[in-house]
Amino acid sequence: MLSLNAAGFSPSWKTAIFAHLVWIVPIVTLGISIRFFGYDPAQKEAARDLGANSWQVVRESSLPALWPGIFSGGLFAFLLSWSNLPLSIYTSGPDTPLPVWLFTRTATNYSPLVPSVAVIGTLVSAALVVSLALTMFVVRRVQGRF
Repeated sequence: MLSLNAAGFSPSWKTAIFAHLVWIVPIVTLGISIRFFGYDPAQKEAARDLGANSWQVVRESSLPALWPGIFSGGLFAFLLSWSNLPLSIYTSGPDTPLPVWLFTRTATNYSPLVPSVAVIGTLVSAALVVSLALTMFVVRRVQGRF
């Protein structure tokens, strides 16, 4: 935060997003690169030999092979960003993201709204993860890869 202040940036939701990206991008890159290094480039060459254009190679060969890494990277990004409360507190300034709002309402003036918002946030997050997993399962089922 001191470096952002020294550079002339005042704390806002933009600095919070920047700080979370600095924290999350290396972890997501690691998760995707592990999957990428296991990818055999011969699959891309085989798709080219069978007459696929560049977009078809990416859509039919590369993306399905890399999708588990992309999915896990996105899931890690969401979970790590959601649970990193101190980073949000120190970089958000006058803007209050949901985790900071829940924390301050719990610590200062507790109301029944806090657990209801937390439960709704958890259910929405779980529904998002389940719907993405089901979508991935259905797409693979339809394509005959599962």
